[in-house]
Amino acid sequence: MKYFISGKVLPERAAVQFSEIAMDMKQHGYLKITCDAGQLNAIFDTPTKDIVSAKLTVEHNAQMIVSALGFSLNCGYSVEIINVFGSDEQDQAVVFGVKADTKNEFEQTKVFNDSLHFSVKNVYFRMALRDYMRAITDTMDCAFYCYRALEAITKSYNTGQGSQGWLDLHKNLGTNREDVDTKITNFASPVRHGRWAEVKSTTSKERMEMLSYTQSVLLKFLAKNT
Repeated sequence: MKYFISGKVLPERAAVQFSEIAMDMKQHGYLKITCDAGQLNAIFDTPTKDIVSAKLTVEHNAQMIVSALGFSLNCGYSVEIINVFGSDEQDQAVVFGVKADTKNEFEQTKVFNDSLHFSVKNVYFRMALRDYMRAITDTMDCAFYCYRALEAITKSYNTGQGSQGWLDLHKNLGTNREDVDTKITNFASPVRHGRWAEVKSTTSKERMEMLSYTQSVLLKFLAKNT
């Protein structure tokens, strides 16, 4: 199965470019990537018939290339995959956006206003929202950013070391450690401690559970304080 992928290397104004780089991934497939004026194009030939998995594989390897380039230039670059098209005649192009598919059963305008006003007053909530935004857009580090968002909230209860902040959060918001561990911590811990070889792969469903749970905790915390 061949996938044709397009995206960008950000910031676009850097006009990043590199000639074609070919990567033989053995049983996982063969990848060719090129970039001209910040516009990324790739062809991924793989046995996998999962367009999301193909997107994640290309995104991971494109970021690897861009990180090496950025390191050599001492510049900060990131990759955004926008469009993936499969060679199967029944496939349609998939445009990947930035919206998480959570239920969002709340009044958006009220949440926006409350979040903005509370962020001005509470640095922990402000930083938690920043990490939650990153969790939505960074599939590889989704669990890490979800965990860090929740951890920031615990510091709003107790800035000391240890678990007291978590205990206070659970008591105040009606959450529990088992849910946090099952949905987030078990996936985030290896990343938090740099044990990349132990990182578990995650499915789209698992990442959505992480985001939904983190969102629910942030909404509860916001409601308690506004």
